[in-house]
Amino acid sequence: MQECIRRNRSTIYDLMASHGDKDNLIRLTIMHCNYEEVIRQHLYKNNYLEALGVLKSQNNKDLFYQFAGILLQELPRPTVAVLISQGSSLKPAKLLPALVSCNSDEKHVRKREKERERERERKLITISYIYIYIYIYIYIIII
Repeated sequence: MQECIRRNRSTIYDLMASHGDKDNLIRLTIMHCNYEEVIRQHLYKNNYLEALGVLKSQNNKDLFYQFAGILLQELPRPTVAVLISQGSSLKPAKLLPALVSCNSDEKHVRKREKERERERERKLITISYIYIYIYIYIYIIII
């Protein structure tokens, strides 16, 4: 059975993927240590953190070069942390295409702007409450 699966691996993967059986496909690819396919399936499902976790846990450095670009676009800080954690085992020259392809796309800029806006709103609400408490305190003292 194992030999049959090994010989027909790509056909089995394609069949499972075409039937939407992604969870079992991921389990099967993990069993066969086909980390490239595991990462692809996680990326297909937009599970970027899971893809990054698999990438970090495996030993094939070529997969870092292959998937660094998309992971840097989606999860810049965690991906850079993982790349740094690999130390000198990765060749910076091979990572350059992934780093060059990264631009400050509008999605990340908008996300940061929204976070800053929420923080400003929280501060304004806090200041408003302080003014209300001061006003009530003064009112109580005067009466």
